[in-house]
Amino acid sequence: MQRIALLKRCLEIKYAYNMAKQAASLCTLDVAKSADLRLGGKVAIITGGASGIGEATCRLFAAQGAKVVIADIKDEDGHRLQEQLGATSSFCHCDVTIESEMASLVDFSLSRYGALHVMFNNAGVTDGGHIGATLAHLNMDEYVRVMDVNVKGVVHGIKHAARVMHAGGSIICTGSVNSEVAIGNNHAYTIAKHAVAGIVKTAALELGAMGVRVNGVSPCVVATPMVVKVIEKFVKGITSEDVQRLAQRPDNMPLQGVGGLTPHDVAQAVLFLASDESRFVSGHNLLLDGAFTTSRRFSFF
Repeated sequence: MQRIALLKRCLEIKYAYNMAKQAASLCTLDVAKSADLRLGGKVAIITGGASGIGEATCRLFAAQGAKVVIADIKDEDGHRLQEQLGATSSFCHCDVTIESEMASLVDFSLSRYGALHVMFNNAGVTDGGHIGATLAHLNMDEYVRVMDVNVKGVVHGIKHAARVMHAGGSIICTGSVNSEVAIGNNHAYTIAKHAVAGIVKTAALELGAMGVRVNGVSPCVVATPMVVKVIEKFVKGITSEDVQRLAQRPDNMPLQGVGGLTPHDVAQAVLFLASDESRFVSGHNLLLDGAFTTSRRFSFF
């Protein structure tokens, strides 16, 4: 009986050992798989995440292993995107102009995923300019709206990310070529995007002491729904394909032969700034402009 009991015990130990070995092997595979992903194990908030550049970035971040919090005022689009991305994503309604909602967004990320590693302040609007508009006739209500979303919203995002982020954190803010040059009569938008470039610099200077990086990503014309809607004020019936084609005209874009700038191109740049590959990049405004800002002015006419 003792031999039978001893044999039984040996079999139990062997079984437990094999199960532990198998579990360790699976864990190693998971770790290796996570290590292959550029954002494996990271938690990211993306404002304006339900469409355009934000949506493209949500999709890319999720594919690269991040847990993604989609933040937007477009509830229907946000929920639809979350369902497509699956269990590693969440949607949270958020108006970036309201500080309490931005604070709740960051708290939501902490309660759901336990951390915040990446904050992409992407939500934005434009006044779009108006034919014949001048500073003397600047619509101050539109000016305030643009500044509230594009500037105050960014400050809210940085402020509340800063209170919870630790070393290795990355904050990215959507700028524009309008942060480097003035284009047409889009005054409020140009003022706002210049402000964003300044916010990036001053935030990077302070938050660097915590090991948190702050950068901007500033694209040229991207045929997002917002951009198409704005340009339609000047060119009736214009489509996203038209916008992309006109943006690539040689008199508008020095860089030729590579196709137009897309939301996915911008998302790739944001991915770089969010990942550890850019661990020593901070205070930088990354221009995605095909050398446009070197000397050009943009025209659809």
